[in-house]
Amino acid sequence: MNIYHVHDFKEDEYSWNEVGRRKAKKNSYIRWLIMIVSFVILFIAAYLEFRYDLLEINGFLCWLLAILVFSWGFTICYASYVRKHACKMSLEERHDFNLYLYHHKYWKNPILANQALLNNAIILVKMKQYEQAAQALDAMHIEKCKAKEMKLIYFLRIIIASFEDNEEEIEKAKIRYTGIKDDAGNYPASELVENWIQMNHLEQMTACLEQIKPVKKEYPGLAFVVTIFLAYTFWFLGTAYGINRGAGYEIRYVFSAISLIVVNMGLFVMLILGIIWLHRHLNITSPVWIQKVVKFIICAVIAIAGLILLFINFLDVFLGLDDKETVTRKENGYTYLEVSWSNMGYNAYTAEYVTNNPFIMKKIYVPTKDDTFTNEQSDASNPDNTENNDQTDNDADSADSDTENSDSQDNTEPYESDEWLRMRNGMQAVYNYLIETNALENPEFTYSSNAKGETYVIVSTGQGTKDGNQVSVEYGLYYNREKTDDNGTYCDEYVLEKKYPGGTYDTQLVDFYLVNPDTLEVTDEHKTTW
Repeated sequence: MNIYHVHDFKEDEYSWNEVGRRKAKKNSYIRWLIMIVSFVILFIAAYLEFRYDLLEINGFLCWLLAILVFSWGFTICYASYVRKHACKMSLEERHDFNLYLYHHKYWKNPILANQALLNNAIILVKMKQYEQAAQALDAMHIEKCKAKEMKLIYFLRIIIASFEDNEEEIEKAKIRYTGIKDDAGNYPASELVENWIQMNHLEQMTACLEQIKPVKKEYPGLAFVVTIFLAYTFWFLGTAYGINRGAGYEIRYVFSAISLIVVNMGLFVMLILGIIWLHRHLNITSPVWIQKVVKFIICAVIAIAGLILLFINFLDVFLGLDDKETVTRKENGYTYLEVSWSNMGYNAYTAEYVTNNPFIMKKIYVPTKDDTFTNEQSDASNPDNTENNDQTDNDADSADSDTENSDSQDNTEPYESDEWLRMRNGMQAVYNYLIETNALENPEFTYSSNAKGETYVIVSTGQGTKDGNQVSVEYGLYYNREKTDDNGTYCDEYVLEKKYPGGTYDTQLVDFYLVNPDTLEVTDEHKTTW
């Protein structure tokens, strides 16, 4: 049975080296695991993007590139690890390790198949199984081989033909072997090979295989570090440059500062190592002094351009960072921050953000006593305060005037009272509950007031369909009244209303919520009527 004929090979009839086959199966499982983990990470990234709209398109593309680098890099790491430990395996284990992978994966790819077949041909020659070695060489895709691989193939053909004492095959292989140039100088000279053939020194020729294809040093640890660094670099730069600031998101200072230093230092080291490698491997066909000058100019230009890009990248991210993050309170697993930007003395400002992680925070609007609210069309927050949508313009103007007078009298203290703080904390607790239960499509937290001067929170805005028409929709959260829950505890009741700005349609009641003012525990009443 020719074990390299894919369609004729019967796996159950072959006498496997169980150690080699078990390691090959483990190799396949780990590669599948890397692929599955990459898809899970991709799914999480897509979920975060479409659920929270964290990134703009350039940032999301960088995240995808980071996942690609992660998957590809870990595959290379593991392949390097396998090659490093292959030298510790016996020849039989290595042969069946390659054979299993060839039949289950590599045969579909001519390049990978050639690598497995050539390695097994060398192993079989060392094991003096010349017939199977010839079968492995016959199964190779010669049209996909490079010159150095072709020279090795014909050297193996010489050894096999010498064992079989086939003069015709020896002559053919020797002519082709001699005709391929040896640039690296690893192959024995044609005259020496001719002498070995005449003396039938198979052992001498077989021993040369170690010189022709020496075992290269593998550095899986270095490949692992580079993979992690590059994946993190793309992920961080995608977050820093592509975060959706229009939706109120910002990256946090400590995460950004540390990542910026690590990324730029790592890229600097890689730039230097890349220039050194280029200087050593850049071949220019010209006199020595011209070659040195050209190499110096090329390396200098790359170094200067790289350093400028690194400096611009550092400044661009660093100057956009905030100056100070002060924790104001912690509620329901969320941390509220007062964040300050100095902007180098120009247009300095402070804003409040909320977060539950060390990487990203989202801006919220917190009113102060100096804030001026936008007057809205009168809306109902309870039965006693309901206004008809068809009220006259004079009534609305009168209500606006009353509101302005009231604001001018009470604008000095309203947001410092205990009553206001209790209402604000309750609204924030309901908003967090709505976020956790995915009740809002486009969440926001913006304070406003209606024509009667009642403060409420806009928790979501967007577009909807009503009676076949595309209309604007706004969800507002109002304080209703104090009410006891099922346990007899006094709570604050809040009502969520769905409004249609412009007064085209009536306001709808969406739900009612009870908030314990002491624990800020939220209870959904699941009702839509007063």
